[in-house]
Amino acid sequence: MKLRLVFSLIFLLASSLLRAQVLEGLAGNAQLQREAEIRFMDGLKSLMLDKQDEAAVSFEKSLDLNPSNAAAHFKLAEIQAERNQYSEALKHLSEAVRLEPRNHFYLELLAEVQDLSGEWKSAIKTWRKIAALPDQDPERIRLSVARIYIDQKKYKDAINELNQCQKEIGPTQDLYQFRINLYLKQNDLKAAIAEGEEMIKAFPEDPESRASLCRILISNEKFSEAKKQTLELLNRFPDFAAAHLMLADIFLQEKNEKAAFEELCKAFASPDLPSESKIEIVAGYLRGALSPEEQEQAMELCDILVKTHPGEARPFIVRGDVLNQAGKASEAREMYLIARQRDRNNFALWEQLVLIDLRLNQIDSLVNHSTEAMMLFPNTASFSFYNGMALLMQKKYEPATQSLEQAGRIALDNPSMQREIYSQLGDAYYNLKQLDKSFSNYEEALALDSADAHVLNNYSYFLSLEKTRLEKAVKLSSRLVALFPDNATYMDTHGWVLYQTSRYSESLVYLEKASRASGSGVIWEHYGDALFRNGRESDAEAAWKKAQDLGGGTSPDLPAKIRDRKVY
Repeated sequence: MKLRLVFSLIFLLASSLLRAQVLEGLAGNAQLQREAEIRFMDGLKSLMLDKQDEAAVSFEKSLDLNPSNAAAHFKLAEIQAERNQYSEALKHLSEAVRLEPRNHFYLELLAEVQDLSGEWKSAIKTWRKIAALPDQDPERIRLSVARIYIDQKKYKDAINELNQCQKEIGPTQDLYQFRINLYLKQNDLKAAIAEGEEMIKAFPEDPESRASLCRILISNEKFSEAKKQTLELLNRFPDFAAAHLMLADIFLQEKNEKAAFEELCKAFASPDLPSESKIEIVAGYLRGALSPEEQEQAMELCDILVKTHPGEARPFIVRGDVLNQAGKASEAREMYLIARQRDRNNFALWEQLVLIDLRLNQIDSLVNHSTEAMMLFPNTASFSFYNGMALLMQKKYEPATQSLEQAGRIALDNPSMQREIYSQLGDAYYNLKQLDKSFSNYEEALALDSADAHVLNNYSYFLSLEKTRLEKAVKLSSRLVALFPDNATYMDTHGWVLYQTSRYSESLVYLEKASRASGSGVIWEHYGDALFRNGRESDAEAAWKKAQDLGGGTSPDLPAKIRDRKVY
């Protein structure tokens, strides 16, 4: 139980009360009087600035000058109690209460600290003293004592306390419910049911009274009695939506799934039942794979949900989640867009939206949505990362590097994302012809994961294109094909790196394998070049012609190669 700091006394203590105490304790010594008052005020100011250490020192100094200042004892005890220094706090609270025995603020904190330090009997006595003071709330005091008894598992004493409270203030539903819970803690179901029946008699016009009894019966598997009570509840209060949920639960126990679903639909159609309760039910459908029938049920419930709560975001989000799980990503995206109009500050919604943009290859939308999300959540690396990735896909390399660099500054404690950022930056800077930055980012990525296929492929290939650090490129591409021996693209990269180092026969081995497994014009052009370098001009011409037919990124020199039957 967290202690509350009683700051409501600050202004009172800073004025007449403080002066009265100081004058009484320090009559005849004006200098000490002023010093004690200054120290106490310093402590209050430090507390207001949340500087507890300084405040404690000021209160201690004030007490050194004036040990009879009850307020200083109390404020110092508050600080000590917050620090779990209960024995010290008890000393100062006891002194504060001795000096002002009718101050209920002091007494209440004393009771709390006594309870926290294990002196629960003393705490109850202190609450009794508070009860004897004028203008106190008997219900709050009785409940405080009851909770102490409950902590000690003295449930009968707690129930007696609640009974006394009812005699003093009259019956309340909270008191009945409190006693019901205590009977259930003692496994006394009969007494709990009897208490529930008494609550119905006391509050016959409140549907929650009978609903409470229904819940007790359902949770204890007394479904026949629960059904009778629930039907009676609906007969008297037909618009009480929670009763439909309880009846649905009972029908499920009876294996009557059709009737249970009909009751669920009735509950969902009621605007009186909070949307959160309905969303929890739909979320149950999302915890595993759904049969076609379950998908249909989930969608029907979602349809009712969004019609009943059209102004809220979460019903549309959960409808999107159901559609997403059913493989209807485009329809799910529409739901998320509607939800965004109703709640622009929902982090999880933005995250889901950018991910589904990426999944659907909606790159323009991914740029727009990630840009807006970056503005709303500037300290979240993922949105900057997705923004940079999308801009890179659009070949907008300069702004892509800006977003990716921003993501890197935020994601310092996320090595996995840092690796992805370095990889993307390597690609972006290469396309900007900033080779040093490109290659240094690839090195950073490999330092985090030496088996990153994307980096090994692009780094080695770009080195070969630039005809620089070729032995480094050979090492990288060798590692790549060792890790992924059946990947045509990676075999092409390794073969082309070998080609650039004039290892034509070795190059031909890998490029031939790559061409057999690929329909890429680029790979077939590389294969033709290697054939030519190995003295197989006719085969090279055939490979180049196939490359031309395949298209897709072949070099501008390809027509000349075919025409002149040579490599330039």
